[in-house]
Amino acid sequence: LPGQYVQEGTPLCSIIDMSSLLFKLYVPLQYNSEIRPGGNSWYGIVFKKAPDQYTEMAFTDISGAYFGITAMECGPLIHNCIIEQNNIGINCLEKGNCRVNNCIIADNFTTGIKTSSANPVFNNNIIVFNRNNGLWCDGVSRITFQYNCMWENSDGDFMECDPELGVPVSLGKKKTDSADFAHNIRKNPVFAGSESDSIAVEKDLSLPTEKSRMADTAIGKILYSALPDSMAVKKRIGRHLRYSLSEYSPCINTGNPAREFTDANGTRNDMGIYGGPGAIEKNVK
Repeated sequence: LPGQYVQEGTPLCSIIDMSSLLFKLYVPLQYNSEIRPGGNSWYGIVFKKAPDQYTEMAFTDISGAYFGITAMECGPLIHNCIIEQNNIGINCLEKGNCRVNNCIIADNFTTGIKTSSANPVFNNNIIVFNRNNGLWCDGVSRITFQYNCMWENSDGDFMECDPELGVPVSLGKKKTDSADFAHNIRKNPVFAGSESDSIAVEKDLSLPTEKSRMADTAIGKILYSALPDSMAVKKRIGRHLRYSLSEYSPCINTGNPAREFTDANGTRNDMGIYGGPGAIEKNVK
């Protein structure tokens, strides 16, 4: 529906369950029908003066909005969501100290994240393919931005942010780590089924050569008694969940190592929507 959802007020202790998606709001939800000019059909979801301990949004896709999510004077917990194809993905302003974990923030027009007089916290997110910037700060906000992946944000990953964000940490005279001081990486996340995944499969020397590429199959049978279609072919044609990580992804087991972010299977956090304790096994399947 065009317009804007505004969450504001005192706790009601209610849950709105939208089929397989979980959109938990413990406060009243109001709807404004005003349409934002300029092509976006709605304003997005607004968290305003909401009690932090009762405000949580998870497993929700938000797209086509002027601001996908706006937080003002509150700190909602937002996790395992996809925020894509908006003008601005997440807009934190006027003490909008939201906590954002394990989200995909992709293909937004102006920027993936924008902060203004706010101190939000971002952990284990993948911010990619935004048309202009990945993260746009105001030079005043004290943002906590750690263990995130930034990749191919057209006009730059960071704008008016801490100058050390995105700068690889030196480990010596010859070695550098691709992560910055806050453990953010600037690497292709390699989503399963993507072109990058196919290229990684082609370069994987542990996989047998495809039968059609063998000049002498007799020699090949010395190593393999049977020569079925290559495992590489099966990997390429497999079915994949949207934004799921390839086994070649640098985002696997590189999220925040703190216990509160541990994956449901007990391993270190995977960046993206299938990582963290909120990624319940049945939802991943």
